[in-house]
Order: sequence, then structure tokens, then C-alpha cells
Amino acid sequence: MNAVKNILIAFLVTGSILCRAQVGTEGDSAVFRVKKPAGSTIKLLPETDVLYKNYPRKFKLIKPAGFNMDSVEFREGSVKLTDSTIAIRPTKFNTALLKIYEKTESGRSLAYMKEFRVINLPAPKPNLDGVGNDSIIPRMKAVAMGNLYVPSETDDMLKSALSYKIISYELSMSGINESMSGLGNRLTYAMRDKIDQLEDGSVLQFSNIKYEIDGDVFDAAPFRVYIRVDKTSKF
Repeated sequence: MNAVKNILIAFLVTGSILCRAQVGTEGDSAVFRVKKPAGSTIKLLPETDVLYKNYPRKFKLIKPAGFNMDSVEFREGSVKLTDSTIAIRPTKFNTALLKIYEKTESGRSLAYMKEFRVINLPAPKPNLDGVGNDSIIPRMKAVAMGNLYVPSETDDMLKSALSYKIISYELSMSGINESMSGLGNRLTYAMRDKIDQLEDGSVLQFSNIKYEIDGDVFDAAPFRVYIRVDKTSKF
């Protein structure tokens, strides 16, 4: 019986020593001082595992209070860092690895690591007021609306709902030898005035379309639409 009692006392004493090694006292309250790894609280938003080749992607950087940033590595492309954002642009296919390092007393330590899958960005199909390549658009619609879109969604139902920012474009028309240039996604008044004079079956050819994604400029594929002149009834 004494042997069992001695073992129990030894166990309690050892446990007490271990507890004191991990506990600090502030006033009358015992406080556990457990430091979580910094990487467990670093997040990138939005959350994704996929990147597109040569397509810049910007993330909001969520980091813990007191985190001391050392450096960021992204060897499969380029990276731009601010206090609250990380913008990366992969230039190679397959996989890309992002690493975030924290400054420590001994140098630096790896605080966050994320692997992405890199694939091709689906080429957007530009359209005029929702009318795509080799399709027919009513002349009145082109004159009254006259909006050029480079959709960021491939769903046909969202042709004109979500569009990348268009920087500039060129437009050629049937019967006009020189092309006309425009800025933004809206057809100019001069363009719409010319379109209003076109005959049935005339062609609008859009080319040199520049659009922007997160500050980088890309070229969209050229496309053409055919004018349909609606007949009006006279009374």
C-alpha cells in the first residue's frame, strides 16, 4: 500500500513541476503562454487553388497582429507586395509555389506556403451589346446602345453582364475605307452616326481590342457582326 502511495505522490509532484514550467502568474490568475505558429493565422483572400498563366491575381493578405514580414518568394513568375495585398503572376504551367517568410531573432522562418495549379486562361469572346462573332445585330440596337464587352464570364447568359475594362479598340465598316478608333467600351457618336446610315447586311469589324485585368493590358480576339435593318411600317 505504501508503495502505491509513494508512486502517486511522485506522479503528482512531477505533474506540478511540468505545469509550473508552462504557466506564468499575473496577479492571482494563472495564464498559459502558448504561442501559435504564425502560419496558422495567415490567410489569402479569395481562397483558390488555381491560377492562370500570365494572368495577374491579387489577394488580400490577412496576417496576425505583430507579424514581422521578411520576404515573399514566387519563383514561377512575378510578385508584388504591399502591406495588405499580394499580387502574383505565374509564367509557367503546372504548379506554382508561394512562400511568405517572417523575420525572427535568428534570421527568418517560413510562416506560410501555398501551392497553386497553373492552367490556361480561357480566351474571352468579345461582343457588341451581347451579340457575338458572325452574328446579326439590329441597326437600331447598335445605334441606341453601342456597348462593346469583353466578358469575364464564359456563360452565354452573362455576355454583357460582367466585362473586363476595355481600354481601346478599332472599328471598320462596310463602305468606309479607314478604320475608326475608340476609347473605353462605348461606341463614339461618330461611329453610331455612320452605323445609322449602313444598309442591310453591312459588316462591323472590331479589331485591336485592348482590355485590362488588374493593371495589365491584354489583346482580345477580333470579331465582326452583321447589320440588320428592320423594316418599319408606315400608316
